[in-house]
Amino acid sequence: MKNQFCRIITLAAVFSVQLASAEPPQIAAIVNRDTITIQDLEKELKGQSGSLSSDRQMVLSQTLNSLIVDKLVVARAASLDLSKDPAFLREKQDTLNQFVFGQMYQKYVASLVNVAPEDAEKYYYDNKEMVYKIPEQVRVSHILIEPEEDKTISDPQRRKQEADRVALPKAKEVKKRAQKEDFAALAQKFSKDYTTSMRGGDMGYQKRGDLLPEIEKAAFAAKPGDILGPFKSEYGYHVIKVGDRIKEGYRELDDKLKQEIENKLRTEKTTQRNRAFLDSLRNEMSYDFNDELLALPETTKVQNSTWCVVVNKSDTLRAGEIWEEILNYSLYTKSGRMSLGDKKDFLKNKALGVQLLVLELLARQLGYYDAPETKQMLRKFVQQRGEKIIRQQAVPQYNPSPEEIRQYFDSHPDQFKAEYPLHVYHIIFDDSLTASAVRDSILQGADFVEMAKKYYPGQGDVKDVAYDLGYLARHEMPEGFYEAADQLEIGGVSPPVKTFLGYHLIKLIDRKKDQTLQEVTPQITKVLKEEHQKKAEAEWEANLKKGAKIKIFQKNLDKIDLTRLNSGENPAGSDKP
Repeated sequence: MKNQFCRIITLAAVFSVQLASAEPPQIAAIVNRDTITIQDLEKELKGQSGSLSSDRQMVLSQTLNSLIVDKLVVARAASLDLSKDPAFLREKQDTLNQFVFGQMYQKYVASLVNVAPEDAEKYYYDNKEMVYKIPEQVRVSHILIEPEEDKTISDPQRRKQEADRVALPKAKEVKKRAQKEDFAALAQKFSKDYTTSMRGGDMGYQKRGDLLPEIEKAAFAAKPGDILGPFKSEYGYHVIKVGDRIKEGYRELDDKLKQEIENKLRTEKTTQRNRAFLDSLRNEMSYDFNDELLALPETTKVQNSTWCVVVNKSDTLRAGEIWEEILNYSLYTKSGRMSLGDKKDFLKNKALGVQLLVLELLARQLGYYDAPETKQMLRKFVQQRGEKIIRQQAVPQYNPSPEEIRQYFDSHPDQFKAEYPLHVYHIIFDDSLTASAVRDSILQGADFVEMAKKYYPGQGDVKDVAYDLGYLARHEMPEGFYEAADQLEIGGVSPPVKTFLGYHLIKLIDRKKDQTLQEVTPQITKVLKEEHQKKAEAEWEANLKKGAKIKIFQKNLDKIDLTRLNSGENPAGSDKP
């Protein structure tokens, strides 16, 4: 008894130590009843390592806020009632059917199809001659010399003869040059076959029957590198260069081809198995047809609510769900008006709407819609769809009006002025008298650049270029200089302008125009959209946080080492390599 008591005390002590050492994860924030751990935050931070060198507090704040918003979106989505949203209900049903049918397809079709390696080998040898034989081929390049008809010759036959008379010598000359020069370059220059000329005339590998008979015979008899022709065709004259050739043979049955054949056989068997599966399902079902409706011409407009066919005495397809499919089938097959029997046969054996209904019936009978994995998928879909709807509320549709664009343009005049509007030359002098005398010479016809090179202070190399100030802005120049240049017409020369540097003669070479409203409308539209988006996102986020209980544990945030994360080390608490 005493020993048993001691064992109990010992176990209790060990258990207490384990509890004490298993500290709860450090918390970054609590959003209502959801927790964001430091490990969650570090994992998110590590995923954006490129920005970790930015302002520490800003990076932490933005990343944590993103996780908080995620939690709030999930919670808001979970509370959405989409039970009366027709678009959502259609999408939900389509997704449900797609999942369930996929499960059934995998069990009753795909999993029952087997293709063995020996099947691929048998297919290869059974079809080797018809499918895998490689015919003899020769690579051919050509230059097409197209006869150019003289439109001034009225007689068509004479016009054609004259064009041929001119084109043939040209083709012969091209052939002569091709025997010495680069064929591809000649093809790019002379060939009128624009589909091949840019490839140097290369037509690729040609098998027997692909080329004109006279060209084919010569090409297959020639040696690689031979220049042949000219050959006459309905298009003109062809000069041919023969390349290498592929001898007749068979494609090797290597691993790649085996895999191709296995995939082909699997697809064929799967299609056959799927068809047999659907046929067996259709044959097991009972069908009641609305003969009165189906006797009408398929082009008749009918009430969508009118019943068309009942499957297994339980599920009804109405005209709105199937009538258009009947009409489209009639038009596609060009069969003319379908008889009552034709329509019944189509509905039973071909109509997609009926096939889907039959699959739904079977799935319900077998319990697929109630299976745990189906319910799990559906919960995930509903949650994701809800989250998408919530996030879409932050991206409202917005296009600025012409009035808003005009208002922005008028209120930001400096933004659309040319940044460096004036291109000027200048000459600087120590005194105004010399400057005035040189200006007079320029106005009488002397060249401004020659005067600049003559009078500009400094060494020769400097004087040769220093007069050209390029395009400049007001803030770059001494007081009074820009204002004087701005008053000039293009080509005009100013009187001497005094600055702290001396006296300047200024010549205006060019003036950039300010951007017009029409030119900057796309730019302004983008700016206004971005501003509107930021405002909408801020309002959306504020609304999302309204009433939420959010607690941030700043002391725990202060312990996060961004340098460690930036170096690629694992987040705290992570045991991943």
